[in-house]
Amino acid sequence: HLNLLHGFDDNGNFCLRARRDLKAGEELFMYYEAESHSPLSMFNLYGFTLLAEDHDMVTAADDCIGLQPNEFQLPREPSPVLKNYARFATRFCARKDFGDVFAGMPHAKRA
Repeated sequence: HLNLLHGFDDNGNFCLRARRDLKAGEELFMYYEAESHSPLSMFNLYGFTLLAEDHDMVTAADDCIGLQPNEFQLPREPSPVLKNYARFATRFCARKDFGDVFAGMPHAKRA
């Protein structure tokens, strides 16, 4: 059902290309390879993450260095980018089961 390809053109610009002719209003589907990206890698590449079980969780614990609740505090007037990192940190780095979930498991399941 995937109908989009992503890549770079000869000038290094990120491009989306249809795999086939699309109908007006047709929903677009793209493969993000989330299972080969940690949540932070996915967030940095695409600006969003999926559920923990959809990501490569082997390196996810390293992703949260500096983003634990006692390490990451927003300034008084944070930028939109910092607000997004705060949401990421809350979702992936402030978990009570952090150590258990990320302990060397290739694809962790959400508790």
